[in-house]
Formats: sequence, C-alpha cells, structure tokens
Amino acid sequence: MLVGSNRLNTNFENCRFTVRTTGRAVIANSGNFTNCDMHTKSTGENSFCIDAKTTSLVRIYGGTFYSYTGTAAKIASVFNIESTETNACIFANNLNCPVVAQSGYTQNYYARTLAGMTVINSIITTLNPSGPSNYIVVNDKVIKNKI
Repeated sequence: MLVGSNRLNTNFENCRFTVRTTGRAVIANSGNFTNCDMHTKSTGENSFCIDAKTTSLVRIYGGTFYSYTGTAAKIASVFNIESTETNACIFANNLNCPVVAQSGYTQNYYARTLAGMTVINSIITTLNPSGPSNYIVVNDKVIKNKI
C-alpha cells in the first residue's frame, strides 16, 4: 500500500498511482483524492485501488481507475470494503472505470462492498458492483466504455 494508511486528512490532487506486484495490490486505505488516476495489477492476488478499513473515510473527486488480477480465483475491484470493515466509508464522484483488455488479466468490479458504505455519484463504466445492495448507493451510472 502506498498512501493514506488510516490518515483521514491525507490529500492528493492530480496524481497518478500505479501498483504492479505478485502479491496483494492496494494503493490506499483512506484519504482524499482529486482528479487522480489509479492503476493496480497483481499476477497472483487480489487487486484494489482503494481497500477501505473500518477507521477509513475515503473521498474521491474525479479520476480514472483500473484494477486487474491475473488469477481467476482472486478479485480485482476499484473499490473494496471487506465484511469485517463495518464502519468503512467511500464517497466517490465523477469516476471513469473503463474496461481495457490486458492479456492474462481480468477486471471484475468497480466496487465490492461487503460492509460499511460506498456511495458513488456519476460513474462511467461497463463493470458491475458486487455485494449486498444495502451497502452501496450508485447515482447516475453511464454504461459506456470511455478510455
């Protein structure tokens, strides 16, 4: 993990983050991100741009996001909240999560929310969310693939 480890007031603007690994790929657990691009890729584990924790508050304002895994049994999701992270919160606005094929890798979800709350306002993607519907609110989804 690169940034924002349980630091609620960490701010990033106009940044580009990339994580490529054989292990678990995560960029941040918390923080504020404005017009940032995030790209995670793991050959053997789960891959999440944001993996929010119960102590986390994540705010996203714009940006383009990609998450890939090279293992069929693992998950690639732009946003993730595990079932044990009951108080985690992700608020995201104006996102682009395009699907771009990469040989040997898959993209699964734009949000995997198993607890806590993910709220997304305005997203462009052909990806779907994962998890119980009472943990995720999505307003204004445009089902297009824009690179």
